[in-house]
Amino acid sequence: MPPKDLTPVDDVIKALQQLGNEKNLQNPKGVQELYANAVDKFKMLEFEIRKRVDTNQQVLLSGTEDVPPAYKALIEEYSRALAKAKKGGGK
Repeated sequence: MPPKDLTPVDDVIKALQQLGNEKNLQNPKGVQELYANAVDKFKMLEFEIRKRVDTNQQVLLSGTEDVPPAYKALIEEYSRALAKAKKGGGK
């Protein structure tokens, strides 16, 4: 693998090393920031792996069920249509 492909892995390792550094553990706020940074780096690594491994051409992100505002009205309309169809005996 080209070294640039391993950058996300290196980022995770560096973030975890910083988190494990005794000097950094003295500051609770700093530990929280380092932890958040490590989690973010891990998420980026996971995303890169999914992009490369997933045979489905669509890349999906986990952790949120928010719908883009442009689609909310369409989803609500679809839900109403399904509810009406159920009330009408599936017609």
